[in-house]
Amino acid sequence: EQMSEKGNKFVKPVQNLWTPGESITVSFTGGGTNLHESAKKYIMQDIQPNVSMKFSFVESGGRIAVSFENMAMGGLSPVGKTGASQWIKFGLGSFTDSPGAAFNYARFLVCHEFGHALGLWHEFTKCGSEATCTDGGADPSSVMNYPQYDKATMDHYSPKDVEWLKKVYKGTGTTSKPDVTSKPGVTSKPGVTSKPGVT
Repeated sequence: EQMSEKGNKFVKPVQNLWTPGESITVSFTGGGTNLHESAKKYIMQDIQPNVSMKFSFVESGGRIAVSFENMAMGGLSPVGKTGASQWIKFGLGSFTDSPGAAFNYARFLVCHEFGHALGLWHEFTKCGSEATCTDGGADPSSVMNYPQYDKATMDHYSPKDVEWLKKVYKGTGTTSKPDVTSKPGVTSKPGVTSKPGVT
């Protein structure tokens, strides 16, 4: 499936879409509280406003299980909804949260890997060999590019990424406070607290 807009010349290839409005719990392992809080911040800041699904955070057993691991890659995720539960991996050496920096790798990794989980492919892959794009080709600023190859890549969703997310997932543009459950039945507000090699 592709979404395209002739006037703005872009495509967003997708697969295995989530159901708009469904609840998605997210749990974290490895890495420590500061990394978990950074990931939560960018989920709520950059993803939640653009989709109608409701994200919440649980201590374990999340619908999306995020792990911070010692690995060469910046991140890894399957594309789209894959079943009863699925994983996202972040490389400990790459997940560097640098608010105010020109390019924040932690923010980029959250947006990029959760973009995959929401059904987005790499712009360059799908608009290159595996999809027919409109005249302008891939969105050069999309967070679904690799920043080390395309210097226009943003560390958050580009305007076209946001447009696609809102069209497909009925986002409102507003964010709400997430539920953060550390133990069954106990809910509290979350605390709010850069490297190549992302797939």
